[in-house]
Amino acid sequence: MEEVDSNYTLIYYDNDNDSLALSESTSEGYSTGVLAIIGVVLVIIIIATIFGNILVILSPTVNRRLRNVTNMFIVSLAVADLMLAVLVQPFSGLMELRNQRWSFGAIVCNLYVSFDVQLCTASILHLFAISIDRYIAISDPMNYRKRLTRRKAVITLIIVWAVSISISFLPLHLGWNTASGEIQNFAQPEMCYLHANTFFALLDGLLLFYLPLTVMCCLYFRVLNIARNQARKINSQTAHVSGQYNGNVKNSSREVLKAPKPRAGVDEHRATKLLGVIMGSFIICWVPYFTIFTFIPLCPCEVPQALYSVALWLGYLNSTLNPILYAALNREFRKSFRKLLRLRHFRRRESNTYISHLELTTPHLLSGQNGGCSTSANMRGRWVMEDRPMGTQERVLERAD
Repeated sequence: MEEVDSNYTLIYYDNDNDSLALSESTSEGYSTGVLAIIGVVLVIIIIATIFGNILVILSPTVNRRLRNVTNMFIVSLAVADLMLAVLVQPFSGLMELRNQRWSFGAIVCNLYVSFDVQLCTASILHLFAISIDRYIAISDPMNYRKRLTRRKAVITLIIVWAVSISISFLPLHLGWNTASGEIQNFAQPEMCYLHANTFFALLDGLLLFYLPLTVMCCLYFRVLNIARNQARKINSQTAHVSGQYNGNVKNSSREVLKAPKPRAGVDEHRATKLLGVIMGSFIICWVPYFTIFTFIPLCPCEVPQALYSVALWLGYLNSTLNPILYAALNREFRKSFRKLLRLRHFRRRESNTYISHLELTTPHLLSGQNGGCSTSANMRGRWVMEDRPMGTQERVLERAD
C-alpha cells in the first residue's frame, strides 16, 4: 500500500507494493463488464446534467415570464451545474475507469480539482440563496419586490461566485490546503486528488456546507408551515365562494361554472412532498461526501476508494437533479422546455390547484392581490373559472348581455 499522510489525504490508493507505481489491473479489481456498466451510468449522468441545465439556461429566452429575480438564481445555478458537467465530470469519470490514474500532468490536475471545488461550492451556495429567496417571497409577499430587487440579486450572485472561487483556486494554487504548505500533486503528477489539512477541511465543510444546510432546513421548515397555512385559507375561501355561487345560480340555465372543488388536503400534501424531496435530495447527495471530506482528516482513518467514489458522484448527481427540482416542476419552465423541444402537441392541462409544486414563487398568489373576488348588487353576470399563466386561479366577472 502507498503510504500517504492521513492528516490531509482524502483518497487512498492500494497497490501491490509500496512504490509509487500504479497497479496495472482494472479499477478496484472490477471486471470489464462491471467497468462498462459503470461507464454507461456515468455517461448518462453527465449527458443528463448537460442537457437539463442547457434547457434551464435557454428557457428565459423563449419565455418572458421567467425573467425575474428568482429565476436569476436558478439560471445561475444551471450555469454552475453545466460547467461542472463539462469541465469536471468527464475527468472524474475517466479516473474512475482508470484506477484513479492521471495522465494530464500536475498543472491540469490542479485546475481540474480547483474547478471541482469551485463549482460544487457554487452549486451549494446557489441552493442556499434560493432558499432565502423563497423564504422572503412566502413570509413577506407584499414587500418581496422591494426587499429583493434585481440589483440585490446581482450582488448576491457576485458574492456566491466570488466565495466559490476564493475557497478553491486561491488555497489550492498557493498551498494553503496542504499540511506542508506545498502546492498539491506536483510531487506525484501521476496521481490527482484533493489534499485538505484540518483547517481547510473544517473551513470548507462546516462553513460552506453544514452551516448553509442547517439554515436551509430551518428556512424550508418555515416555508412549509407558511405554505400549508396559506393553502388552508385559500381553499377555505374557495369553498365559501363556490358555495355561495351554487346557491345563486341554481335555477339559471345561462350560468356556466368551471370551478374546482376544494382540495386543501391535496395542496398540503403536494407542498409537503415537494419540500421533502428538495431537502431530501440535497441531504442524500451531499452529506456523505462532506462527512468524509470534513471529518476524515481529524482521525487516522482510511476511506475505501469505492466508498469515496460513490459519495463523490452522489454529489455530482445533485447537479443533475437541480433542473428537475427547481425548474421542471415549475409550470412556466415546463412550457419553455416544450417550446425549446418543439413538443407543443404534448401540452396538457395543468391540475387546478392554488399551490402547485414550487409555484410558491409568485408573491401575489399568497398576498391575494390578484385573487380577490367582488360582486355588485346591481350587476348581473356570471362567474367563470380561468387558468392564469403562473398557476393561479382567478374568477372573472363577465357582463351578461
